[in-house]
Amino acid sequence: MPLLKQDCQNRILYVKVKSYKMKSIFFSHWHLMRLIRLIFGVFLIFQGIETRQWFFFVFSAFFLFQAIFNQGCGINGCEIPTSKSKENE
Repeated sequence: MPLLKQDCQNRILYVKVKSYKMKSIFFSHWHLMRLIRLIFGVFLIFQGIETRQWFFFVFSAFFLFQAIFNQGCGINGCEIPTSKSKENE
């Protein structure tokens, strides 16, 4: 029985840590491009409802996903390398 109690406590702790990480992703590092993606995603949802063109929802989901989870350019990211080497020049 004590093992079951310890397992429940570990799961509760895991959920608390996971929710803290998600909150930090959602509510931090908002910049202009992230806001533009959010606005454009919401705009596409309203356009899809108004014109009854359901493919707008696919594009709006794409932009909303990028805005909410702060994803943008792909695997390599958008950053320009800060250090130059002779190989890169």
